[in-house]
Amino acid sequence: MRKRIDEDFTNLKSRDINIGETLENNGLSKTCISGVKMEDINKVCKLIIASNPKIIIEKICYRITDNLLVFYASKKLDISSYKKRQRILISKTGKNRINNYLYTAFMNCGEVGDNEVSLTNISAIYCDKAKDFNQKVKNLKDYINVLLAIKGEYSFCSYVDFNYNSSILTLGFDRVVKFRFRINDNKIEALDKNMDYLNDAIIDFYNLYLADFSFCKTDVRNLLSTNTKFFVNFSMLGFNTFLVGSDNVIFDINFDASLNYFHYLTKSNSEKLISFIEENYISFLDYIYVSIDDLPIWLQKEVLKNKKQMLDNKKAGFLEGVLNFVKRIRELF
Repeated sequence: MRKRIDEDFTNLKSRDINIGETLENNGLSKTCISGVKMEDINKVCKLIIASNPKIIIEKICYRITDNLLVFYASKKLDISSYKKRQRILISKTGKNRINNYLYTAFMNCGEVGDNEVSLTNISAIYCDKAKDFNQKVKNLKDYINVLLAIKGEYSFCSYVDFNYNSSILTLGFDRVVKFRFRINDNKIEALDKNMDYLNDAIIDFYNLYLADFSFCKTDVRNLLSTNTKFFVNFSMLGFNTFLVGSDNVIFDINFDASLNYFHYLTKSNSEKLISFIEENYISFLDYIYVSIDDLPIWLQKEVLKNKKQMLDNKKAGFLEGVLNFVKRIRELF
C-alpha cells in the first residue's frame, strides 16, 4: 500500500510513502515520529521535508499499527518544526491548564508495539549500569589514594574525566588541583605534571572509558515518546522526560541514575494537581514508551537482553492500567 505526497521537493527522492507493518533496515539514519494519524501524513511529511532542505531524504515509511512515520536519510532530520506544531495543537485543547495538557498527552495512549520499552524498565537498566561503572571508577580512585598515601603528595583523588576526542584523562586531587594526561597506544604523556607512580592507574582508567565508550558518550536529545506527547533526553547521568505547552516546558521528571533518585518540576500552582503529581510522578514512567531503535546503543543492547521479560510484564494489564491512569488525570478537571 502506498500514499503519495502531493507536492514535489528537490531533496526528496520518492514522493511515495510505503504504508504497512514492516520497517526497513537499510543502513540509513532513521528519524521517527510517532502518533501521526493517517490523514495527517501528507502535511507532516511536507513540514519535515521543507524544514531539512539540505538533507536528501531517500525514503519514507509509515507503520499503521502504531502510527509511526519514519524518514530514511543520510543523517537525522530536524523535527523541531513538528514539535512546535504539536505545542500549538496542545495549547488549543483547553484554557492552558496543565491538567488539560497531561490528559491530552495520554488520551491516545493505547497498546504499544514489541519494539518499544517503558521508561520504568529503562530506569532499572540505568541503575544497574551506573552502579557497575561507578563502582569501577571508585575502585580505581581508591587504588590511586593508596598510591598517593605512599607518595605523601596529595590526600585523595577528587575528580576524574576523560575526553574521547583528545584522549586526555584529567585527574583532580584534594579538590584543589587538576592534571592532564594524554594516552596514545598505552603510552602516557603528562601535560601538566609527571606522576609516573600513577601510570598503571591512568592506563586502567583509559581502558575503562574505552570499554564503556557507548555508555559514557550517551546523548540522545528530544526523543518523542511513541505513545504519548512526552519527550525524553538521555545522558550518561540518567534521563529526563518532559511535556511542553504553548509556553515551553510545563512538566519535567528527572532521573539521576548514579543516585537512583527521581524529582519533578512543574509550573502548576494548583494544589490538587501538585498533590496528584507528587503521588504519581514515578508512575508516569510506567506508561511512557520509546522506540528501542532510537535509544543510545548501549541501552539498546541491555534492553534486548531482557526484552522477553519486559514484553510479558507490559502485556499483563497494560491497557487497563493506562486507561485507569488517564481516568484519574481526567478527574482533575
